[in-house]
Amino acid sequence: LTLRRNLLKKITNTTFFGLRNLLHLDISANQIKEIDTGAFQYFNNLISLDISCNVVLGYTTRTLHPLLFSPLNSLTELFIHGVAGRRDSVYPNKTLIQMAHLQSLSVDGLNTEFGPELLTLRNLQHLEIGSNQFCKLRNIPVTFFENVPFLKSFYLMECYSLTYINPAAFSKVNLQTLTFQSLPNYDLYDALNVLIGLQNSSLTVLRLVHLYNNTFECKTLRADHARYLSNLTLEVLDLSDNWLIYISSDFIDLLPRSINKLILKDNRLASYHYSLSNFTVLYNLSMLDVSYQNMKTRKQITSYEYNIYVSNNIDTSHDRDCEANPPMGLDKTTKPLESRPRLKIIKASYFNGFGASIILQYQQLKLCLSYLDIYNSFFSTVYIGKFPLPKSIKKALMASNYIRQINVGFFPRNNSLEKLDLHDNILGPSFALDVNGTIFERLEKLLYLNIKMNLISELPKYFFNGLVKLQWLRLSNNSLQLVNTRFSNQNDLKYIDLSDNAIIWIAKDVRDDLDGIAFLHPLYIDLTNNPLPCTCSMLDVLHWMEGTKAVFINKDILKCHFDDGSEEHIGNMTLRLQTLQRWCATKSIIIVICVASMAVIGALVGFALLYRFRWRLRYIRHNLMTRFAGFKPKATLDNGFKFDAYLLYTEETRKFVLRDCVRELEEKRGHNLCFEDRNFMPGSPIVSGIVSAVNNSHKTVPVVTPEFYEGDFSEYGVKMAVMEEIFKKRLAL
Repeated sequence: LTLRRNLLKKITNTTFFGLRNLLHLDISANQIKEIDTGAFQYFNNLISLDISCNVVLGYTTRTLHPLLFSPLNSLTELFIHGVAGRRDSVYPNKTLIQMAHLQSLSVDGLNTEFGPELLTLRNLQHLEIGSNQFCKLRNIPVTFFENVPFLKSFYLMECYSLTYINPAAFSKVNLQTLTFQSLPNYDLYDALNVLIGLQNSSLTVLRLVHLYNNTFECKTLRADHARYLSNLTLEVLDLSDNWLIYISSDFIDLLPRSINKLILKDNRLASYHYSLSNFTVLYNLSMLDVSYQNMKTRKQITSYEYNIYVSNNIDTSHDRDCEANPPMGLDKTTKPLESRPRLKIIKASYFNGFGASIILQYQQLKLCLSYLDIYNSFFSTVYIGKFPLPKSIKKALMASNYIRQINVGFFPRNNSLEKLDLHDNILGPSFALDVNGTIFERLEKLLYLNIKMNLISELPKYFFNGLVKLQWLRLSNNSLQLVNTRFSNQNDLKYIDLSDNAIIWIAKDVRDDLDGIAFLHPLYIDLTNNPLPCTCSMLDVLHWMEGTKAVFINKDILKCHFDDGSEEHIGNMTLRLQTLQRWCATKSIIIVICVASMAVIGALVGFALLYRFRWRLRYIRHNLMTRFAGFKPKATLDNGFKFDAYLLYTEETRKFVLRDCVRELEEKRGHNLCFEDRNFMPGSPIVSGIVSAVNNSHKTVPVVTPEFYEGDFSEYGVKMAVMEEIFKKRLAL
């Protein structure tokens, strides 16, 4: 339970009622003034309690009652720093003795000693004094540890008033870990000299961090500074953030051979002073950390401040002005190896040029590195082109090195690389030209690849073909618009970071590849901060995102861009897809309906016109046929027509026409008649004959009876006569 940084003022007997299974409780950084005696009565199982940084509480029997911690039978960690309050406070010894199983204690630094009551705390092994600048300690006398003799670890930090530590004080304890940090009036040289009190002790971890005088900071380390280190069996030595500008080879030579971790980060060392061979004398060394050199900007000292510093320090012969040229560096000649170096890990980020020296000396020193961190160390394309990466390296961090190109030979065959970080370089243009994926084709064991922030605007289709075991891929903060790089060989892929790009499309074959991976195991994809278009053109991709088994990180807050330039969060993908489908479907339906409607209307109008003018069309058609077929005879009468009349009749009036009409009109009156049974050419279409007869007759005379229109061609003949009148402008009927 964490209640840190609230406004709690009082902890009562019922505040934590019922929390009997609580293991960890943090009520630090509140305004607690009072804690009832029975406040922790339910915490029989509590392991860790933090009531630190309640500055108004105080180390008094009223606020920390002697029986306050008595129920805490299982407590092993207690943090009560930042609680003491008054300068004349004393440690709450009677309260602390109630916790027989206490192993770790963090308290304020007071100008007093621990009481004899603490001799009963036989399990107390870790003591931390001064966390968060709560330290008024001015010195550590010889009797400081008398009542805490079972300590194994001592941590002293941010004691700004501390000026002296009696070396004999450490004879009362058998420390294994000692940490001095942020003691501005007790510098690095003082801390190295106090080690005389730890000679032939069990000390294995020594951390001397941020120990320098603010008026004159630069430090050098020589052989005399290691005189009390050589007799220790140290395994870890941390000299971080001490404003070191130079470490002599003699100092390195005198360090204990038992050291396996050497930490020199956050100083002012220069790579051209160093040779990796100087550290090979520490044949048990497995980790070297020289990162973050030349990174701080401190105020420039004046000559007046320098003179004050010199006058107040006995030994200044090894110090140098920060702006002056430092002494010549370590001996760069390769020393005979006492045994094969065990160095596995090198951290040299923000250490200009040191990464190149590692690659150059690797084979000569017969190293077997597994971890190399040369982040922001100007390990440029020059070195990547000339020298291969050691085969044994499993993790390589080469970010922020202005690398523009990686040659194929940089990654040797049968290498062990599992993690590669190349972010914040300029590799995008060269990646775009690698159409066959040759750059990474030898990284068969690679699990993690980070190439974000590389000005990547496009990647070839088969760029990742060689990364058959890839699980994590980071491509964020680039300029990718189209994702068309295949993942058909990456069946183990678990996470793809494509955030902060300009992605507007994911190719169909890429989607199929990702679906295949997601079918095998969970696959997480990050597309946040991309201008995904919520338009009909993107409908396929959005539909895939909604239905795929791949998991999209922050799916509901992905950005959705519209054609008018506006944007909003996608929100619920299903609802967004339904809305977009309706909009796109409506748009498509409108287009289809419009086209279909126009076609239907056109067809109807056409049919209507055809029906409306069917007789005219028939007349024209058959008239043309008769004209072109040679059926138009020459005129034989004075009126220009071959016949005086064309008689239309049916079967019922056939005898009347052939007998009575012919006798009356032709024989008696002399008219020339045309009728079907006599004048139509046998075998020719009747409709053509009717049109020809109408055209060649002065008049068309229908013999009308009640059954006239029941004839097969009666109406047709009449209509053709009407059309003749319309087109020829004569009375034909």
